Amino acid sequence: LSGGSVTNGNDASPVPGTFAFTSPATVPPLGFSTQSVKFTPTDTINFPTLTTTVDVIVDPANTTMLVGSAANPAVEGVNVTLTATVSPVAPGAGIPTGTVDFKDGGVYLTTVGLVGGVATYDTPSLTLGSHNITAEYLGDGNYNGSTNSPALTQVIIPFPPTSATNITATVSGGNLTLTWPSSYTGWT
Repeated sequence: LSGGSVTNGNDASPVPGTFAFTSPATVPPLGFSTQSVKFTPTDTINFPTLTTTVDVIVDPANTTMLVGSAANPAVEGVNVTLTATVSPVAPGAGIPTGTVDFKDGGVYLTTVGLVGGVATYDTPSLTLGSHNITAEYLGDGNYNGSTNSPALTQVIIPFPPTSATNITATVSGGNLTLTWPSSYTGWT
């Protein structure tokens, strides 16, 4: 609790001050509970400190998710490291726990546990082309689930050839032109 006021019973004007939980001295558990609170007025000369009980409802915090890639574009057959970072939306606080499902175009890839609010997935199995990577945080007892939006577009390009097979060079008017088969997509 922070800030707040109590209504002065004599003239119904607010009395500024601060509230604090007295038992427990931290944030109450999720759900409904009755808590002891202490109100300390800003003006302690004219108004007394009050201790009373209040009914409190604590809901799970909403979350947001950011999905990223260590390399984009990435080369075919090389590990791509995907990360999903889950953060609470204010006024929520703390570090979410639980698991994240990674998907490629809606197709399930794997489930990874959060460590410090981050799920990391290494995969060499993404095929050539563009992939719409999404992640879904399933939530836990303290945090609601979330998904990343928009999807991360991960591009996989072919591994460069190890030799100049089928690559031709032409010199014309002092300009060098290289040509290669269309199967070498991603080359420019």
